[in-house]
Amino acid sequence: MFLVYVDESGDTGLVNSPSNYFCLSAIVVHESHWQTTLNSVIGFRKELRASYGFKLREEIHCSHFIHKPGDFQRIPKSLRLRLLRDVIDFQASLLNYQIVNMVVNKKNKSLNSDIFSLAWQTLIQRIENTLYHHNFIGSNNATDSALLFVDKTDEIKLRNLTRRMRRYNPVPNSFNLGSGYRMMPTQWVIEDAIHRDSAHSYFI
Repeated sequence: MFLVYVDESGDTGLVNSPSNYFCLSAIVVHESHWQTTLNSVIGFRKELRASYGFKLREEIHCSHFIHKPGDFQRIPKSLRLRLLRDVIDFQASLLNYQIVNMVVNKKNKSLNSDIFSLAWQTLIQRIENTLYHHNFIGSNNATDSALLFVDKTDEIKLRNLTRRMRRYNPVPNSFNLGSGYRMMPTQWVIEDAIHRDSAHSYFI
């Protein structure tokens, strides 16, 4: 079993939106590496506390660190930037996990586009394809499936989307197959997404 932790960035609005992009980022870790990865994250967070006074329960948000530090003003900006660098270096050094990103450029979308569904459907399909081809790190088990853990989002809309994709999921043909679609109901991304507050999950 793979555990997939997903968070959103930006917004899905197309009119007067402060962002031109809507992004999803997923961390994928196999259950057999979950405890080891969690221990590494906790160890790293303790290092941040010792080096910068950054508490274990505090969340890391780049935009807040740089533009609206709020409570983080107690940490000089130069150190906040160094902390963010340390976070990126730590993520790059972690073993046995992968990141899947999905970015929707809203500037070229029509006003009736469903940005939320487009992004989530594409992310789920990418995870499904990677599971099908056994390309995630962590297991050689041919029957490994995945479970989604997501930060605050539109729970009903995401639930309806994932359930529909198990029954009706037309996927555009690749170039070598010509125009049209293939019906490929999802099989490996199972159950409804579990919604978690990011304040209570180091992975999110």
